Amino acid sequence: MEFDIVEAASAFVEHLPDARCPGEDLFLRGMLLNVAYRWGESLHNDLHRTDRMACGFDATSTLRALLSSARGNEKRGFLEWAQRFRTELYRVHPVSPARRAAVLVRERTGIRLDAAGLATMLGVSPRHLRRAFVATFGVPLPEYVRRARVLRALEAMAAEPRKVESVALDVGYRSKKDFYRAFRQLAGMTPTAFMKLAPQSAGDLIDRMRLTLI
Repeated sequence: MEFDIVEAASAFVEHLPDARCPGEDLFLRGMLLNVAYRWGESLHNDLHRTDRMACGFDATSTLRALLSSARGNEKRGFLEWAQRFRTELYRVHPVSPARRAAVLVRERTGIRLDAAGLATMLGVSPRHLRRAFVATFGVPLPEYVRRARVLRALEAMAAEPRKVESVALDVGYRSKKDFYRAFRQLAGMTPTAFMKLAPQSAGDLIDRMRLTLI
């Protein structure tokens, strides 16, 4: 399963309280450095589970963005580290077509994307992409697209009250019936019921949905 370090970092800092004094600043910086180091080492090691050849990549080299962040900007420094880490990691270890396809799906939920179109964009055959996608993520591409659309809908409705029809269109559904069906199957409730949840419960559901995409 894919773990997007930038998405994970954004979700992580979103739930962290701001530091209110120098001591808390120091604690927050230390905690984020520890998380960054552990995530970086884990992701890099994961790429070498079957390939033990030395690659020259230093997982700690990108920590400078976090180390040099000004007081009160530790969260921003953590997000900058995640961006730099992902860029450098995949520069040394090229991303597979399946992983690139997943990024496109998550970023473009409002656009109709299928194996043929994605394969053309990525320069591979549709058959190869379908097989690689299942091998990487454990689900067929259409199911991944469905989950990505519902996640985007959950995030949109949690951010501000909106008409269900508008959200459905924004995330790529032309049929309200199809949107309701997918939403109920994946979220376990109707869109209307979701919008009535307490913020903490809504956030927990969104976090669980995010885990189905990594």
